[in-house]
Amino acid sequence: MQVPTKRNTQEDAKIDTLTQHLETKFDHVLVNYFLSGLQIPMGIEAELNARLQTPYAKPIQFALGEKSYELAQFGLGLEQQNAPLVRRGPEYLREVMRAFPAGVIPLDPARVVTQVKAEHYEILPRHLGIMQLLTEGRTGKIGGMSFLVTEPIPRLPTGLRASKFFLAPDLPLPIVPKDFYSVRSKETGECLSGPNCK
Repeated sequence: MQVPTKRNTQEDAKIDTLTQHLETKFDHVLVNYFLSGLQIPMGIEAELNARLQTPYAKPIQFALGEKSYELAQFGLGLEQQNAPLVRRGPEYLREVMRAFPAGVIPLDPARVVTQVKAEHYEILPRHLGIMQLLTEGRTGKIGGMSFLVTEPIPRLPTGLRASKFFLAPDLPLPIVPKDFYSVRSKETGECLSGPNCK
């Protein structure tokens, strides 16, 4: 069920803009977790529909840089040479399935038409990024949505509210998204970055 957002100055401005462009009066702006429309290359549509019919029923394989992953109902696994696939982060899979009901489909950034340059992810978004960092062994879980960064990472996952990250000594501060994060020193407890630092 979609719920109207609360009216505020920012929301009123959006409604005024819509009213002017469409010459129709609006009472509320409704929000949804999912895209309402998307154009995708030919050949992917059938695969996408099949995944939505039976989400995560078959393992989804994809690559980021030189690393290959497998996402399935038991978590995210990292494929390593001469080593068994170990899956991590199954406790986050419910949130991943809600945010990414069709899983992950790799696209060539050069074929994506957008206002800014499209690039491959280094760290996946939201809970999928947490699963990636746990699988790679660069982050450990402290409890709940608190994590200890144990190896250098380029950035923290985007889109995670109420997350706390602690940085092990002598590690560089990763790029921190503009909102929702608190990054602290594990050694001193000092707030290093993030609007949630108090």
